[in-house]
Amino acid sequence: MKRTPEAIRADVEMGLRLHQMLKVVKAGLDEISNRLRSDALAHPEEHKPLAEECREGRQWIAPGGLTVILTADKLVTQFEDEKPTDAKVREIIYGFIHATMPEIFADADERHKKAQEIYSELFTRWTGWTRTILDGLDFRSAVEKLMPTQPTCAEMLIDALKARDPKTGLPLSDVKTEWAALEKDRAAAESEKQAKKLMGKITKAAKAGKEAA
Repeated sequence: MKRTPEAIRADVEMGLRLHQMLKVVKAGLDEISNRLRSDALAHPEEHKPLAEECREGRQWIAPGGLTVILTADKLVTQFEDEKPTDAKVREIIYGFIHATMPEIFADADERHKKAQEIYSELFTRWTGWTRTILDGLDFRSAVEKLMPTQPTCAEMLIDALKARDPKTGLPLSDVKTEWAALEKDRAAAESEKQAKKLMGKITKAAKAGKEAA
């Protein structure tokens, strides 16, 4: 059944109003989230480890229960050949070979061959290098598996690949406000509250039934 032009026009007008309201609500939520991110950074003494212990990063529980996630430092996806990052990574890999395979390190050709093998495990060649594993957690695990006896080398390699602020040189990371998780927690708490209330009524009714009997 075709709708009348008036009904369609009414939906268009209502849709426009709702769209405008969503823009206002989103802007308001973004503003609040930005303030809470600043609050999280201002309370480092209250930061706790993330639920996933193997993932770098930390979290702050704001008054009211909102979790603010301060993610692990970002890792660069690509870097150019013979540039500072490449030089650091190469130095660390050669240091790892020297520490764990001295007989290979002593031979220049074998040393270079081994370094290229390790590089190809972690990076794909182009005019520079691209990480073979884009997920940060999985890449960190791969580095640790390649260097199981030299955790310091693994840490240094990850540090060399951290994306940094060009002005300050500090590692870059994301700060996320977990509104959906808070909504879920509040809903679960309300359900539990209602369940307890219902159980109380059932218990009370059962008790009253016994007394009447």
